Amino acid sequence: MCRVHVWVPELISKRGGIQTFSRCLVAALTEILGRSNVQVMAKNDSDLDLESEQTVALSRGWGSWHSSLRTFAFFSGIIWSAIRLRPQIVIATHLNFGIAGYVLKRFTGIRYWCVAHGIEAWNLNRRAARFGLLRADLILAVSNYTRQRLLAEQPLNGQRIVILPNTIDAEGMKARAKPAYLMRRHALSEGFGIVYLEALACGKPVLAGNSDGSSEPLQNGKVGGLVDADDVEKIASSLTNILNGTYPLDALYSPERLREESLRKFGFDVFKARLSELIFDLKT
Repeated sequence: MCRVHVWVPELISKRGGIQTFSRCLVAALTEILGRSNVQVMAKNDSDLDLESEQTVALSRGWGSWHSSLRTFAFFSGIIWSAIRLRPQIVIATHLNFGIAGYVLKRFTGIRYWCVAHGIEAWNLNRRAARFGLLRADLILAVSNYTRQRLLAEQPLNGQRIVILPNTIDAEGMKARAKPAYLMRRHALSEGFGIVYLEALACGKPVLAGNSDGSSEPLQNGKVGGLVDADDVEKIASSLTNILNGTYPLDALYSPERLREESLRKFGFDVFKARLSELIFDLKT
């Protein structure tokens, strides 16, 4: 049975697109391979954080280390753990960890994959992160937009970059009151835009930018409105049309269809099936 180590920034202590992807990745790997074959290493979560959440996979966290020492301790710990336990594959869900994957592969031959999300992967000029990315055995891009940016900006073979889109927990995505922190979050560019997918899964109409990965959870306009994110007048008129029920897209006014279409393409079972294919290809 294939053994996998997953290196994540955090699963518990922070919430965002990378963390959501990481939690879903760990959950899917655990269902595919079994709990004993998946080991999670979290830089910013403590062991207590991970235990309190009853993480589905075996986990270790470095969040209790002082910030001045944490990076060194984490990199030393993940490399040593992999040398000792010998997983068949390491998956780094942040590009900053790719350099550790390279060091590990250089001395042990263990293969590593990197996940490319969005802005952290575009115009990448941080030397260590770029070095680790370029030498990864496989790159998992969360959107076609990010994949195309990497191919345009980096000397990469297209066969080494596959798309593994973000997914969501369908049971956790149902209409309810919005938490205060959600209203404070914003971004001008998205590698995928997990918040759009979450809204669609709750049956809510969505308007997003048409020039980055935001269009992909909207299936390029099939289940949501797309607009130039820099055109304030167009944004205002599109929002007015949506609220007045006159926007020319019937799907926007069918909560059941929005949820069904989103889960059909981006549901957890679809995510798990795609990940299983990649793991199976590795084993063969």
